[in-house]
Amino acid sequence: MSAVFEFAVATLRADSDPVWPVRKAIPSNKTQHKTALTTDQIGKLLNDFNNHRCTFQINYCMQLMWWTLARPSEVAEAEWAEIDLDRALWRISAERMKARKEHLVPLPQQAVEMLSGLKALTGQRKHLFPGRDNRNTPMSVASLRQALKVLGWAGNYSPHATRTTGSTRLNEMGYRPDAIEAQLAHSDQNNVRRAYNHATYFEERQVMMQDWADHLDKWRAAHEQG
Repeated sequence: MSAVFEFAVATLRADSDPVWPVRKAIPSNKTQHKTALTTDQIGKLLNDFNNHRCTFQINYCMQLMWWTLARPSEVAEAEWAEIDLDRALWRISAERMKARKEHLVPLPQQAVEMLSGLKALTGQRKHLFPGRDNRNTPMSVASLRQALKVLGWAGNYSPHATRTTGSTRLNEMGYRPDAIEAQLAHSDQNNVRRAYNHATYFEERQVMMQDWADHLDKWRAAHEQG
């Protein structure tokens, strides 16, 4: 509100900012970031989803998010036209990316196998995960949050925290920060480095994300045994 009045004063539409004297009366909102999950927590979470009787779309959407570390909305709104199963590639258009730049996502074998089966179910639709009420629109990220609430994870984990967890664990696994940042589609402000990253990191990310998917399987299996 204060910014609006500041603009009004600057453009001679008002004489003063009446909000200024009470600007600190309401405490500012503090962003609360979820901490990265441990490998045991990852295994439990994935196991919980496997055993939960939610729709296959929610389960598959959650799996794809973990396999790729893409943003929740990018996964929930994924389109079949973006998927190339033969090349194990997901090409997200610039219009759907936060930085408005096309993003190439390598698909691990686990994701290719899941998507191959899913295509028989929703391949005739525009979206991988059609909406429940309107099959011509994508599912809502809120569906993931609701499932987490039912499973008792809502206070400890949010869909977006998948990326924080993936970044933390991949760094621990010894992968280069530049490759991890490229996988997360964090834009490099240096134009030369950005062009270099786009040209060279994809093959490195292919290896990294297959290793990541294999570790997810291992952590889930270890939890099942525990």
